[in-house]
Amino acid sequence: MPSYLGQNFLEDIKYKKIILEIIEKSKKEFAWENLIEIGPGKGSISKYLVDKYENITFFEKDENFYNIIKNFKKEKQKIIIGDVLQSNLNNFNKNKTFIFGNIPYYITSPIFKKFFVENNFIGGLILIQKEVGKKIKSDANKKSFLRWLLNYGYEIKYIETVPAKAFNPIPKVDSCLVYLSKLSNKKNINLEEVINFLDIVNRYKRKTLGKISNIINKKGIYKYNIQGEISKKRIEELNWDDIKYIIDYNKE
Repeated sequence: MPSYLGQNFLEDIKYKKIILEIIEKSKKEFAWENLIEIGPGKGSISKYLVDKYENITFFEKDENFYNIIKNFKKEKQKIIIGDVLQSNLNNFNKNKTFIFGNIPYYITSPIFKKFFVENNFIGGLILIQKEVGKKIKSDANKKSFLRWLLNYGYEIKYIETVPAKAFNPIPKVDSCLVYLSKLSNKKNINLEEVINFLDIVNRYKRKTLGKISNIINKKGIYKYNIQGEISKKRIEELNWDDIKYIIDYNKE
């Protein structure tokens, strides 16, 4: 039963146990009532979840796996076959729904944006490529664009490296587990303004902010006056206070 959607299925029982333990801890932390699993595939994790949690929705794009999931799901649990990125999530209580998923590498960013930027679910445990996890965690030294978007509303912890050999078929890179917890207080800065700023400067991310400021001002792309110590930093070196300062300063 082949899958053509870039899925690598977790086989190692050690990491399955870790996932199940973390999901159980999240239930106590958030008191969530609903669980969404993205891409259950052959059910390597799903078959352990169905007996433990009553309300589960499985989003699976590959129709080949429908009958597998249907055979072990319980009465109140739902299977939605189709592209989760096109799904309407309005029927879910975002503050009572936890997300779990083993995400194919090529749709990592769209999945994160769908569930944690656009819809702000309470939290999640996501299995993704190791290098992506290192760049989006809250204490990352080098910060990706996606990291800024996610950390606006969440604390992100890098939980565990999951080696390639734990999967079948074996991918070319290692994976990791990241844990997202929704913040009770978001950053004191407008997200739309952050996105506008990053959209403009991110195309020159290898340069310092001072050089970027000169380039975009000369090209007439936008006017950002960036001076002082901040001008010596690169985008990946900024913190939230730096970004807020730049945005607020340039409003004046």
